[in-house]
Amino acid sequence: MFFDKSKSENIASLISREFGGKIEKCNASFGLKTCKYCVKLEYDNMKMEVYVFYPYFEIWIKNFHIKEDVLFSINQSKASSGLMLPVKRAFKNYDIPVFTNSAYNIEALKKFCMNSENEKDIINLKMSNEEVLSISSSQIVMRNKSDDINLIRERFAILSSFFNRNNEQELKLFSKSSYRIVIGSPLDHSIKRDQNIVRHTFGGVMEDNPPQCINCHRPLHFLAKIDMEDPKLKTKAIGTRFLYIITCLNCEHSSVPLFIEYSDKMLRVIRQEKGETFNNFPAFLEKREITLIKDPKSTARGIEFNESRHKLGGSPDWIQSDEIPVCPKCNKGMQFIAQLETDNNVDIQFGDNGILYAFICIKCKVIATFMQYH
Repeated sequence: MFFDKSKSENIASLISREFGGKIEKCNASFGLKTCKYCVKLEYDNMKMEVYVFYPYFEIWIKNFHIKEDVLFSINQSKASSGLMLPVKRAFKNYDIPVFTNSAYNIEALKKFCMNSENEKDIINLKMSNEEVLSISSSQIVMRNKSDDINLIRERFAILSSFFNRNNEQELKLFSKSSYRIVIGSPLDHSIKRDQNIVRHTFGGVMEDNPPQCINCHRPLHFLAKIDMEDPKLKTKAIGTRFLYIITCLNCEHSSVPLFIEYSDKMLRVIRQEKGETFNNFPAFLEKREITLIKDPKSTARGIEFNESRHKLGGSPDWIQSDEIPVCPKCNKGMQFIAQLETDNNVDIQFGDNGILYAFICIKCKVIATFMQYH
């Protein structure tokens, strides 16, 4: 077994040589452990990041997407991984110890786990009491404690079988055309023009019953209000006039999707993970005019460094791996609709120079927002 830093480097080198990955130094935290090495690789369609922190290493598969709205872990000792903290046994009279959070669909989880092929793969992983397998609708994480290359090969092959059998979701675009979101100067409400002509705005607050964060119990922050009936927009309808992009800038949960149901008259939080409150942003951001400019690059990704990455439509500019949220009402992958980036000019910060992504399910009238950052 590897119980010191040199052994951590050895296991990283072993995985890199065996599977062709690239070793990078890092300082990611996993509980009380600090990871010194990360191996990034692709193996049989899986985009993997392997974090080594002796005596463990974690395999993260981040391009995994399934239609079932599930989040669970499998382990003997109720240990947690970086993906989630399991809080209760999902179902009794089942030999495999499956733990989940109460917000998720137990029936969908039971169907998924008791699929004979999935069950066979889980058993064949031969996990010890200190090892954990965590699965959600958007990624797979497995914590390992072994430097046996033969066992590692077997586990990679089993994870590959599991991944390729279950992986379903693909990125869906709300609009192939994209529009740059340009945030302008604060609005002067004494000028009548602002009330009659301005279609798209940044900041401000919803006057009647604004949705609240379940962590800090303050109104969620309104980042953008887009008038989807603007004749200049060549996009499809979303079932209501205005698109709202909303999050809580104060709480840690924001890297996990926040789901909001929308209609012409109300916005309602239907799922939000609990998290800690770290920041103290004002209750509402200063209201500003937004101008939308057709982007000639359309769906192009990898925007130039000196260009703004605020946009409506097109493709997301991922900072990390692809993360496609699943609608909690219909269990289908949602469509990317917009993104906003950290912008010191208007005092919005998404983690460490991150991006806030917005996805939509038009059928169910649900918006999801979440962050990625460096």
